[in-house]
Amino acid sequence: MSRRGLDHCLAVHGIAHHFVTRQTADAHPSKPHPAMLEAALNETGVAARDAVMIGDTVFDMAMAVAAGVPALGVDWGYHE
Repeated sequence: MSRRGLDHCLAVHGIAHHFVTRQTADAHPSKPHPAMLEAALNETGVAARDAVMIGDTVFDMAMAVAAGVPALGVDWGYHE
């Protein structure tokens, strides 16, 4: 999702204030490159071992592995 799309979605649902950091493909290499997760970790000061990646694609899971972040896959979305 683009930053514009993410910002719109969060605003429509009134939940933007719940997020400390927002990372999108607009400013990072494509998944599974770990840049998005690494940026989120750096911005929040959270260690990889204390974070979790929740994703709906195999690319999300591979990104988590590349960043050293535990991952949980959901069974809806783009991939099985």
